[in-house]
Amino acid sequence: MSDHGPRCGLRGDRIGVFAAVALFFWNRLDCQFVPNRVEGFGYNKKTMGKQPGAHDRLAERLIRLLIKLNEGQALELPALAREFDVSLRTVQRDLQRLSAHLPLEVVEGRYRLTPSALGRLSTKELSTFASLSGIDALFPSLSGHDLPGLLAARDTMLVRGHHYEDLHTKAPRFRDLQKAIIDRRLLTFHYTSHGETKAYQDAKPYKLLNNKGIWYLAASHRGKLKTFCFAKLTGLHVQQATYTPDPDVERIVTEQEGVWLGETRTTVKIRVDSEVAPYFIRRPLLPNQRILNELEDGALIVSAEVGHENQILPVVRYWIPHLTLEKPAAWQSLVIESIQAYLHRFQSCSPYTHQ
Repeated sequence: MSDHGPRCGLRGDRIGVFAAVALFFWNRLDCQFVPNRVEGFGYNKKTMGKQPGAHDRLAERLIRLLIKLNEGQALELPALAREFDVSLRTVQRDLQRLSAHLPLEVVEGRYRLTPSALGRLSTKELSTFASLSGIDALFPSLSGHDLPGLLAARDTMLVRGHHYEDLHTKAPRFRDLQKAIIDRRLLTFHYTSHGETKAYQDAKPYKLLNNKGIWYLAASHRGKLKTFCFAKLTGLHVQQATYTPDPDVERIVTEQEGVWLGETRTTVKIRVDSEVAPYFIRRPLLPNQRILNELEDGALIVSAEVGHENQILPVVRYWIPHLTLEKPAAWQSLVIESIQAYLHRFQSCSPYTHQ
């Protein structure tokens, strides 16, 4: 029986006949019952055409109770009575019905499933993880109640274009950094960049960032916020000394896109030709992209806020000749200079130029 219908994290061998049947009905009732205000649960007359009877209301309450219990909630009788708009005695009878098939325990007047009966992850936790990993916007609709249907239809989808570095061998170091961030511990480490290795003392770790599949550590060192490629960190030591986080630094790390973080930001203004404008309308292709104006010929004027020119110049080069950097003008000159340097190198090295 555990292989049929959504389990939502609850172990199938602990559900029992009654709970399995309740979950079975939930798939069919979910589209018919809709949450109401504080009075309790509303009823969608368009789908049923009549008010629910006592058995319908009982089934609805039991299903809601199952979901709450499976999410690991500790349930209080007075709160449930107010939510369902029923008496304390009615809620108590409902829980007694469930306790006949589920391992419920009462701790300080609160009803909950024993830890051994809980699944590893609830749909709420899975939704939180989807948001944390940045894939919540990947699907048109993703919420706790959508997950079972999404997983059931997994054979209809194929996601490509997401490539990440393999850090399995560095997992212990990653966990050490996570704990250091949580505990606000100072760090000592070595960092190698462009063939040069430097030592960093008393760095303040704020966040682990993943940008385009690469993990970075955002940390403050000697009053300056920096990002360090995680794979290039060596000799990591978590100190016992702690630090007090700076709210301004936390805001910058949270709000700014990319790995070039800091107070100094440059406003970029770009003209996008009509041939490629739909791509920039469909989704942002620039950091903090905003469409300022749509011109009569279909072209766009867009802006972006960046911390370094390398957040913009590779994008412009990719879309040559359809993007023009209007501001700052010096950056457009850098694009032209890089193209000229490439052409000069190609012309001097290519065998075709000597034929």
